[in-house]
Amino acid sequence: SPWWLSGVPSGLPQITETGTYTLRMAAFDTGTFDLASNVAMDEFMVAGTPFVEVSSDSDDYWLMGDTAEVSLDFKLPFYPVMADLVIVVLTPDGEFYSPLGHGTGVDWAPEIRPLYERFSTEGLKIPDALSWEVDIPMKPFDVSGEFCFFAAFVKPGTISPLSDIGIKSITLQ
Repeated sequence: SPWWLSGVPSGLPQITETGTYTLRMAAFDTGTFDLASNVAMDEFMVAGTPFVEVSSDSDDYWLMGDTAEVSLDFKLPFYPVMADLVIVVLTPDGEFYSPLGHGTGVDWAPEIRPLYERFSTEGLKIPDALSWEVDIPMKPFDVSGEFCFFAAFVKPGTISPLSDIGIKSITLQ
């Protein structure tokens, strides 16, 4: 294949997003911008890995009368991929919990489990953001300390990441 389809995309640090790009090349007279050839054009695709970004509206919360809103934003690759979406929270006492769904008042289970199981980006529309509102105290958010959220796309039926792992910590005081 042409060299620019295999060599250039991975060597251009300014290309950081998945997508389709157009490469234009031409020869110029030395020391000038006078075209010495026609402009050659070709398109290439950059297939970056999917990633998740976990964010919340605050870093610190209080146990009495507060609401913690944690949102999960993620981007998907443009190519078809089969994956599970897994989200877990590590509690201050060292336990892991996963949500049983998303929205307000969702229960969290003391196990690692996929939120979306065996979905494909081909033919299935999944939301580009998920959020939870936790009215404190609520299990597992009924103790003070640091909670760390992890989220990733994983190979179906495994916990082997197919993506970068999104991480966000909040503190309950």
